[in-house]
Amino acid sequence: MKTKNIIYLFAFLSLITTNSFAQWEWQNPKPQGNDILHSYFLDEYNGWAVGNYGACIKTSDGGETWEHIQMPINNNLASVHFLDSSIGFVGDWEGNLLKTTDGGNNWSIQHIDDYADIYVFFINQNYGWLLSSGFATATYKIYRTSNGGANWQSYLINTTHIMNDLFFVDSSKGFVAGGFGDIYMTTDGGISWSQINSPTSEFLYKIKFKNPLDGFIVGSSGTLLQTTDGGYNWQSRYLGQNWLWDISFLNESKGIIVGNDFNIFITSDGGTTWMNKTFSSIWALRASNYLNETDIIVFGEKGNIYKSTNNGNNWDSKVSGDRNTIADIIFIDYKTGYTVGNAGTILKTTNRGKSWNKLNPLTNESLHSISFSDNLHGWIVGANSVLLKSINGGQNWQLDTIPDSYDLTSVFFINNNVGWVAGKYNKILKSTDGGETWITQQINISQSITIKSLSIIDENIGYACGIYEAYYPPKSFILKTTNGGNNWDVIKTENSYFNSTFFHNSLNGWVVGQTQDRTLHTTDGGINWITVDIGGGNDIFFSNNQNGIIVANYSLGSDILITGDGGETWSLQPRVTDRSLYSAYGYLNGLWATGYNGTILFNDKLIITDVIDSNNYKERPNNYNILQNYPNPFNPSTKIKFTIAPPNLPGGEAFVTLKVYDVLGREVATLVNEEKPPGSYEVEFDGSNLPSGVYFYRLKAGNYSQVKKMVLLR
Repeated sequence: MKTKNIIYLFAFLSLITTNSFAQWEWQNPKPQGNDILHSYFLDEYNGWAVGNYGACIKTSDGGETWEHIQMPINNNLASVHFLDSSIGFVGDWEGNLLKTTDGGNNWSIQHIDDYADIYVFFINQNYGWLLSSGFATATYKIYRTSNGGANWQSYLINTTHIMNDLFFVDSSKGFVAGGFGDIYMTTDGGISWSQINSPTSEFLYKIKFKNPLDGFIVGSSGTLLQTTDGGYNWQSRYLGQNWLWDISFLNESKGIIVGNDFNIFITSDGGTTWMNKTFSSIWALRASNYLNETDIIVFGEKGNIYKSTNNGNNWDSKVSGDRNTIADIIFIDYKTGYTVGNAGTILKTTNRGKSWNKLNPLTNESLHSISFSDNLHGWIVGANSVLLKSINGGQNWQLDTIPDSYDLTSVFFINNNVGWVAGKYNKILKSTDGGETWITQQINISQSITIKSLSIIDENIGYACGIYEAYYPPKSFILKTTNGGNNWDVIKTENSYFNSTFFHNSLNGWVVGQTQDRTLHTTDGGINWITVDIGGGNDIFFSNNQNGIIVANYSLGSDILITGDGGETWSLQPRVTDRSLYSAYGYLNGLWATGYNGTILFNDKLIITDVIDSNNYKERPNNYNILQNYPNPFNPSTKIKFTIAPPNLPGGEAFVTLKVYDVLGREVATLVNEEKPPGSYEVEFDGSNLPSGVYFYRLKAGNYSQVKKMVLLR
């Protein structure tokens, strides 16, 4: 699976702060990929939506575009409500209430209850309520404010069943509903509550009144309850058999209900009849808003956002980015990277992941692994013997197959000629001509196996890990070669499921797996292995002996772990998502974790301590500087060295220009005109087409500018 060559080295922060999760950004899909659970619109243009693992997004153009908001916590967020464009509240699943006074850019946190879901509802700028539904402690409370949330008073609801929503029709009368069909009503602003006779025992999830008399509640198994007398009596009916999660009304006539399997029901007669507007999808919709007479927006699992501008007859996705599962990722320079995944998907970035563009697919087969030997020569392997090769940095790819191979899971090239591929049915193959021809190598295992990962040190020494087929409980192995793969010998077997191996030299290596949460470490070339008690993972990547990252799948919590001391200790990052993560990568001061549903997560809040690169990126300087050219005078060429210091944010880029002028101030050459990361650089100026004389060169980077003089003497 993971077979990346280290082109750049990076280092992690030695101390992982408690809010470091906030620095993980969604590069794909956008605005983000976690489930959305609740939404709120002030008007037809301005809205917010919240969901799992701190998901929070906002729009100011009616949902056409969305901005991802970094929250100060990564708990699941249950509800959102804004009083105006600045003041808003969010409740989470851990008993916290978050408040913003600047539209969501900054948040304060108030702890309300332990182990409770917090649901927020306001009827105006002053009067609001919180439902604290503490399923773990079986305590259910209402908190009431009459001054816009400055102070809250609490009142108990006498129930043992979980409550899922609240709604107030005015400052006195309100409702809560939840498990086993329970409905409670208050007529004194939430101080006391009485249970209302309910016609159902289904779980109830969302309450909505379109006026003080006409109200609706939706719930499990297609349950729809309706009242026409202000909530004293309820009648039930069913819209299909799927869970219904949300109901929203624009006015007395128009409303929408959403639920599992993308169920969408629209009414234009106040809820007397509901038209099924479901379209093809397998995911649940959890929130909805009728924006105006024609426009509707719905939210759901996997971060899905859809908008209709014709009352639900047609729907357009407002989420950008490919959603195929990503199996591997690599960067070939500071800005240029690739991912490979399901259905022949190759994504490319030329701006360090700010945007990822899908290349025209050459195959529909799943692609599993990518390797570059330098910034020009790359290879990709996948299912059914697929091999793709590029000799121009990925601008073009040539499709081929490898004879006598099956599903290929891993590729690793150590230079432009020598490389290995591996996969199912005991296959490891070697090429010495850049992938034109392949020779099957000897694996000293008689049973049927699948190679999951290769890690090659040089032309002689390499390692591999994988699983035995048809074993339960699963059984795994680690292989080693010391003769370029002529023989691969088993150096370890155990009842586990090894996914990935990474060796940063011939002695020091790691293996991670998922069964029994296994992470193994060797410092003697695989003779001895110790179990590191941190769980397991899908992939492991190290930049050097000290700095490493592990990512895991859903069954292991979608965890991301980081070490800065060679694996002596590992820091578990606060959870960012529950999407399975299959691939990890680090380049300079950036980290990437990729996986299910096209997930690409990025973190650049790191510190560089050691960098190796053939493009003259030597080290991270502390200031800007440009040196005198050498030689000077020169004929006809000379070299100019300069350094770019980090801007205000660590790891950021600066836009750099280096231009040459004659004595009249006329520009005669542009040597640099692009964003560059912090580092030391060297460029060559060729004056072959210029006359002898004095010339000036000027470096500009951010607010820095400096000019030096040079002499061309023929």
